Amino acid sequence: MNSLSFIIRSLRKLRFLFRYRKYASSIQRNGFHLIIDLAIHAGHCGMGEYVSDLITRIAFALRTDPTISDIWYRRHKDEIQLAANNIELADLEAPQVLIFLDCEQTDAIEALGITIDSLLDQSLTADSVHIQLFNSQSDEDLQRIQECIDESLFEKRTSIYPQPHEWWSGSAGTNDVLVTTAGTRFHPCAITYFAKALKARPLFVYSDHGITETPTNRLRTIIFKPDFSIDLLRCTNYIGHTFACSQQLLKSLDRSLPPTCYDLQLAAGSQPENTVHISKVLYLAPDNSHDDTFVSIKRSIQQEISRDQSRLDFTLLPATGQNSYITQYRNLNVPLSITIIIPTRDKIDLLKTCIESIERTKTDNPFEILVVDNQSSELETLHWFDAAQEKSDHIRVLRADYPFNWAKLNNHAIGNSQGDIVVLLNNDIEVISDNWLDQICGQLTRKDVGLVGGLLRYPDGSIQHAGTVTGFGGNTDHILRSLNPEVIPPDCIGNPNYQREVTAVTGAFMATTRPNLAIVGPFNEEFVVCGSDIEYCLRIRQAGMTTLFDPTIEMIHHESMSRDPRAPEADIQLLANKIHEFGVEDDPFYNRNLSKFSLYPIPDIV
Repeated sequence: MNSLSFIIRSLRKLRFLFRYRKYASSIQRNGFHLIIDLAIHAGHCGMGEYVSDLITRIAFALRTDPTISDIWYRRHKDEIQLAANNIELADLEAPQVLIFLDCEQTDAIEALGITIDSLLDQSLTADSVHIQLFNSQSDEDLQRIQECIDESLFEKRTSIYPQPHEWWSGSAGTNDVLVTTAGTRFHPCAITYFAKALKARPLFVYSDHGITETPTNRLRTIIFKPDFSIDLLRCTNYIGHTFACSQQLLKSLDRSLPPTCYDLQLAAGSQPENTVHISKVLYLAPDNSHDDTFVSIKRSIQQEISRDQSRLDFTLLPATGQNSYITQYRNLNVPLSITIIIPTRDKIDLLKTCIESIERTKTDNPFEILVVDNQSSELETLHWFDAAQEKSDHIRVLRADYPFNWAKLNNHAIGNSQGDIVVLLNNDIEVISDNWLDQICGQLTRKDVGLVGGLLRYPDGSIQHAGTVTGFGGNTDHILRSLNPEVIPPDCIGNPNYQREVTAVTGAFMATTRPNLAIVGPFNEEFVVCGSDIEYCLRIRQAGMTTLFDPTIEMIHHESMSRDPRAPEADIQLLANKIHEFGVEDDPFYNRNLSKFSLYPIPDIV
C-alpha cells in the first residue's frame, strides 16, 4: 500500500473521529486536548492503533443513543425515494400482503391501522391484503378490524382470517407474498423495492429495518443485517417479521403443518444462494416476537441433516438474547483423524502452554500435533522438541529451515500429514473449550461447511477475533476487537455470541478438511506474514462452501507475542488486490450502510 493511500485512510479516520465524538458525551473532549492525546499516543503505541481504539470506543458509547440512527435515517429515506424514481413500476408485479395480527397485543387495532395506512401510501399498490388473526375472542374484534380497512382502495381485495392458520390452509394465487405484522410502518417505496427484487424469482427477500419505541413510535435503533446466513438464523431471528417469499417456497412446504414466520425464513436455508437481502431500511416496526423458535430451529436442522444424509447428532443450547440458541454438533460416523499444525520459532513457554491446552481436550477423535520448527535456535527449545517426541506418540516436530512464510510453513506441514481434518494454530494460542475438536468435526461433516474459525480472546477476556470483515480501509479487520463479548447487544450485526457465516476468519485458528484442501488448493505463498489466510477463505467462498464462525470454539490469543506484529506493506497491498478481485469490498456478511472505520457497527454519517 503506497504512502498516499495510507495518508488518505488516516485522514478519513480523523474525520470520523471529529464527526462522531461530539455525540459521545462520555468521550467528549475539545479539539486541542484530542490533538495532544493523538501526539502522545503516536509515540507510545502508534497513532493508527490509538485512533482505531478511540473510534471503536466512541461507536460503542453511542450504541444506545438514537441520535446517530435518526440523523442517518433521515438522509437514507430520502435516498431510497430518489433511487425509486428510476424504477419502472409498469414492469413490476406487486405481491400479496399478509399481516399477522395478535388481538391480545396492546393497541392491536391501532397497530393494524399504522400498517394499513402505510400500505395505502405506497407508490406500487399491493395486489391484495390478507389479515391473519391470532387470539381473536369475539365478533367484535372482527368488526373493529373491518372498520380499520380503507375500502376505497382495498375493497374486494382484503380478506380477514379469524381462525389461527386459516390463511395457510386456504392460501392460493400466483403472486408472491410480503409477510409482516401489525404495527409495521412501510416506507412509501417499500413494495416497489420488494417487487423489483422478486422479479428475479428468488425464494426469499428481506431488508434492513428500524426499531421504534412504544408508544411514541420514535426511532430507537436500526437493525443492519448481513446477507442470508442459515447458521445465524438458527441462533436468532435476525431477519425480523417482515419479508417476502415466493410461491415456489410456499408450495415446497408441508401443507399439513402450518408454518410460523420463522419456519418460512428457515425454509429458505435450503437454497441460500436464491435469497436477496435489500440493504435499505424499508420499514419501521416495534420490537416483538411470537414464534416458537426452539421447535422451528430443531425442525430446520433435522431437515438439513436429512437432505445431506449426514450422520450427525446435535443439541440446542440457550445463547445470549431472548429466544436465541447455539447448536452443538457431533459426528456419528467413524471418528475422524485430526492433524493440528503449529508453526513455531523458539518461545517455548508459549508453545508449551498451547500444547498443554490441546492435551486437555476431551475427544474420541484421534489427533496428532505437528510442530513446524522454523529455525529455532535456543537450546531449551531444541531439548523440549526431543523430549516431547520421545514422551508422546502424538507429537511430531517437522524442520522448516527457511525464512518465515506463514503460507509456506503450513503448506509444508499439510504435505507431511494425513489427518482427515487439518487444524491450523498459532503457537500463541491457548485453547479454552473442552470439546472444540468434536465441534470442529461435527461442523465440517456438514456438506456445505468448508472452513471453521472460533472466538479468540485477548488475555483480559476482550475480543481479538470474532470473524474478519473485508473492506475496512480497502483491506480487512476484526469486528468488535477489544470489546467484551458479554456486553454486545443481541441485535448487533456480527454478534460474537452467535454461530454465523462469515467472509473470512483468522489463520491464528482455522480448521478444514483434506478434501476441501484438495479442491481449493494450497495457501498462497506470495503472502509472507499475513493475508494468505484471508485469501484462502475467499477461495473457499468461490468454491461454493461456507466459512463458519463458531463461538463455542473458544481460545485465548496472546497475539503476535512470537513475532513482529507489523504487517509488511507488500502483504497489505496484495490482500487489497485480492479483495477487489473477489468482489468483497462490501463484505456480504456485514452491511454497506455501516462505517468502514469503526470496529463497532455504527451508521456511516461521514
